[in-house]
Amino acid sequence: MEDNNDTREVLSILLSGYFDEVYTAQNGLEGIDKYKKHLPNIVLSDINMPEMDGITMAKNIKKINENQKIVLITAYDGKESKEEALEAGVNYFINKPVDFEYLIEILKKI
Repeated sequence: MEDNNDTREVLSILLSGYFDEVYTAQNGLEGIDKYKKHLPNIVLSDINMPEMDGITMAKNIKKINENQKIVLITAYDGKESKEEALEAGVNYFINKPVDFEYLIEILKKI
């Protein structure tokens, strides 16, 4: 899930080269709806989104499936955000600008 249309589209195209199915959402609320519909293996989300932020979305997804693998991406470098994300059950936390090779490495590891 990513609120920036260009970033979301580029990530979707790049990830489609590595994964069979890629679903996108503009915000956390839409992300939860798509999660419930498709039940993906991995959730990749920006932390800062309208409607519902990535950490709150992660908490809601973990209520549905406590074993769900979640990766959050953020431009924030704050320690509090990282701690809150980890407490929410997020598996990985990646800072922007995203190193795409590192991201793919993490997603394949999951």
